[in-house]
Amino acid sequence: MTWGRDPQLQKAAIDGKEAPVPCPIGRWNMLGSEPRKHGEPSLRVHSISTALCPAWPATASSVLLLPGLLLLAGCTREVPGTEASAESGRERPDILLISIDTLRADRLGCYGHDDARTPVLDALAAEAVVFEAAYTTAPITLPAHASMLTGLIPPRHGVRDNGAFRLPDSVTTLAETLSRQGYRTAAFIGGLPLLRSGGLARGFERYDDDIAARSLGGSDLARRPERYAEEVFGLAHDWLSAAGPEPVFAFVHLYDPHSPYERALPGAAEPTYDGELAYVDGALGRFRSALGVDPRFRSALTVVTSDHGEGLGDHDERTHCVFVYDSTLRVPLLIHWPGVLGPRRLAGPVGLVDLVPTLLDLAGLPPVDGLDGVSLGEQVRRGTPVPGRDLYFESLFGELRFGWAPLRGLRRGTAKYIRAPRPELYDLGGDPGERLNRWSATTDDGADLEERLREVGEGGAARIALDEDTARALRSLGYVSAPPAEGGDSHDLPDPKDQIRVYEEFQRAHEEALAGRFDEALAVMAQLEPSLQRSPYFYLEWGNFDAHAERWPLAITCYEKCLALDESTADALLNLGVAFVKSGSPDKARARLEELLALDPDHVEGRLYYGVVLYRSFRDPEGARPHFTRFLELAPDHASAPEIRRILAGMPP
Repeated sequence: MTWGRDPQLQKAAIDGKEAPVPCPIGRWNMLGSEPRKHGEPSLRVHSISTALCPAWPATASSVLLLPGLLLLAGCTREVPGTEASAESGRERPDILLISIDTLRADRLGCYGHDDARTPVLDALAAEAVVFEAAYTTAPITLPAHASMLTGLIPPRHGVRDNGAFRLPDSVTTLAETLSRQGYRTAAFIGGLPLLRSGGLARGFERYDDDIAARSLGGSDLARRPERYAEEVFGLAHDWLSAAGPEPVFAFVHLYDPHSPYERALPGAAEPTYDGELAYVDGALGRFRSALGVDPRFRSALTVVTSDHGEGLGDHDERTHCVFVYDSTLRVPLLIHWPGVLGPRRLAGPVGLVDLVPTLLDLAGLPPVDGLDGVSLGEQVRRGTPVPGRDLYFESLFGELRFGWAPLRGLRRGTAKYIRAPRPELYDLGGDPGERLNRWSATTDDGADLEERLREVGEGGAARIALDEDTARALRSLGYVSAPPAEGGDSHDLPDPKDQIRVYEEFQRAHEEALAGRFDEALAVMAQLEPSLQRSPYFYLEWGNFDAHAERWPLAITCYEKCLALDESTADALLNLGVAFVKSGSPDKARARLEELLALDPDHVEGRLYYGVVLYRSFRDPEGARPHFTRFLELAPDHASAPEIRRILAGMPP
């Protein structure tokens, strides 16, 4: 069986849909009907993010934000003296880790959803160890995946949002540890938040993140940088089928359940979250069947989990990123190993940070010191109680993007504490929906958890870990990084509980823009300004909406307001330069692009567009030459590189 050769057509055949036409990520031709000479590059404004929770720096997103993880460990290599080897006679396992983004636990039949359409996952759970109370560290793709793949909480690994953060080189990943133990390693990425620029590629011999945007509908803006599950599974299947005798570790990331939803349930017309889950479940079943043809993978160790859940309207949050309630923090965690582990359900709370030490334990490998997670090996082998401890979680999304208070908290047994301007304390045993706030500064639980939180969750403002290589990689994809909002003492900042309707309206403006309804989108943004006037990210996105609607004076105003709040916002400087060109002010455009290059001399699009302005607006080919040359040195594979080479070839020596 051959997978992954024509995934879009393959997926269309499965869904009965027309195959979408691939589109370049994140930029749109801003010339309108203006004629363009052959060989001259168009000026384009950096993209509107198509997912607010940084999936793209949205961008982010997705934000760095792990849905369902599936681990398959089959053909094993001998590890003398390990308990797994002694009990099962098996060798060291191959490990396949599949992450299904945005997989909320209670939408699966195995977690109690009566109308679930996930028979593959539910059948797997019936023969698995099921952790009934597993939790992520953050409801955002990149930070959650960083915790899953390092065993560390966000204050220790440093990744606090999608897009503008990168896992530091000093932090060891699971792939690095397994590679040093003789594993062959590969990753297959389905969504933009996990591009290699986020730092998770270290330790993987192959990190396949070749993601091209595809059309979502009639609007030129409706483009979604992801790959369907069928394509990602196909790439993984081809690699696994060609594996040599060494043990392998493959990480597979699926992004389909992330909003906007594109698939309906069978017999329905409207795309829904459950429709996406049903599609992924079916794709997983086909993948497992195809992989099972190889005897090497028939006795697979399978782990299923997720980076975060989805709000689905709970606490007025439709998607994720803002709040830290269990609708977005609780994730599925299933561990399935036929012949080694018997089915059982474990009730004690565990975290995604436990995945790394648990996998190393099950593989018979030495533990890594200094992790926040603990091995659950004894629990899955013998059903011993999960040890009680505090589990940390956070969301700095509102703080970093809108200037709202950060949310941090701890879970201890059934007690859950959320630090906020109006603190929250819940007894999850009797109140799983988190509706009855029991907080009082005098209660023992609340005071103890706040004291402990000072020890594990402090550290001041979130540390932006984005380096210049990462920034250039994101910009080259039209990926908008959110500039930080104006801050202050967290007790004086707005409580996200009071801002969720503002955020939902902000999301609605994005949806209107993506559908090409700019009048509606811009009307919503105007109404939101009093609530978001401290956020440079808000003005950057508002300016992008105006630019796509070709309302250049309004776009200029928004970009200038963004820069007044954060003068180092590179995307605002770049887009402002484009807007001035479109408004017939090339002198102002040149000045803003010069500011950008003074800030970052190797800004890829800055070099490109400054050269274009000199070449087209000022008829100065010699002035443009060094900028075009440097652009090609920085980004030889950029979409505009062929045009620039033609221009340079036509210049006199």
